[in-house]
Amino acid sequence: MISPRFETEQIGARTDDPRSGSAEPGVLQLLRTLWEQLQVWAEQEFALAKSEVKEKVKVIANGFALVVVALAAATAGLFLVILALAAAVGIAVEALGVETKFAYLIGFTTISFVCLLVGISLFKSAKSRLSAENLKPQRTVESLKQTADWALQKIQ
Repeated sequence: MISPRFETEQIGARTDDPRSGSAEPGVLQLLRTLWEQLQVWAEQEFALAKSEVKEKVKVIANGFALVVVALAAATAGLFLVILALAAAVGIAVEALGVETKFAYLIGFTTISFVCLLVGISLFKSAKSRLSAENLKPQRTVESLKQTADWALQKIQ
């Protein structure tokens, strides 16, 4: 953490203000110095926070890029596994005596429909999880209701 740059010489300085009647710094001078130091402190804290946020954004961006590459590689691998599975089903159907071109057609069609059903099922599950009712902040709404009820009781 960056330490604030305090101007201590102002605090101990004597004022020659004829209205104060004393050589000690006046309350207004002390408040002015405090205000200036608070401004410096706030600026430094803001600069530190801004710097940290920039660093975190870079880390997140790099991580996101890595996730995208990993997902692309996993998708390619999954696609190849599905092709191999479809070919295996085709070979199994061919072993049952079905002509080769029809056996592979049956194998690839069967695996395609299985993948389609899995995709539809996952989509429906994701859609229900993202429904407006599930995204509503339940505890906050309940807390606000309780606060409103409490306030109404106090008014009556």
